[in-house]
Amino acid sequence: MAEPSQVSHLIESFVDSSRSPTQQAASLDKIASLVKNDVLTMEGLVREMQMYLTTTDNIVHARGILLLAEVLTCLATKALDNATLHSLIGFFADRLADWKALRGALVGCLALMRRKSSAGVVTSTDAKAVAKSFLQNLQVQSLGQHDRKLCFELLECLLERYLQWVMSLFMEFVKPLIQKRILNA
Repeated sequence: MAEPSQVSHLIESFVDSSRSPTQQAASLDKIASLVKNDVLTMEGLVREMQMYLTTTDNIVHARGILLLAEVLTCLATKALDNATLHSLIGFFADRLADWKALRGALVGCLALMRRKSSAGVVTSTDAKAVAKSFLQNLQVQSLGQHDRKLCFELLECLLERYLQWVMSLFMEFVKPLIQKRILNA
């Protein structure tokens, strides 16, 4: 098991925006390696990151969420159990409403939804929750180019893997809009 102080130091190195991109990338790689090699569990990582995921400091909060998302991106082939997947995708879906941490939320949703079945996948119910949060919370046209690209990738992933569920939800949202437009015309 990795020493908590070592993990905390690595987390701090990534979250600290004054560190160089090289130092931040090295910290991310080391954290991902610890989890990949079962020296640190995902649950242990989340416990170590608790302060960064719950702080009211918007910059630290956003960097903490991005770190967790980037670690999950590095662990695309690492098997995760259903409870962990459910908890993580719920966390990231909820963060789609937080524009200050949006990039990390989008990266986290994508990392989890792109997983192969051999490593554990997001259930259709959880995918529908992501789609619902996306439709309710995001004004894609108001985002920067990189975040719009991530939104497009997330929509593409939803449509490729969960088309039936997304279409039912889409109709839930679009039908009232269309009816409202027709009535107001």
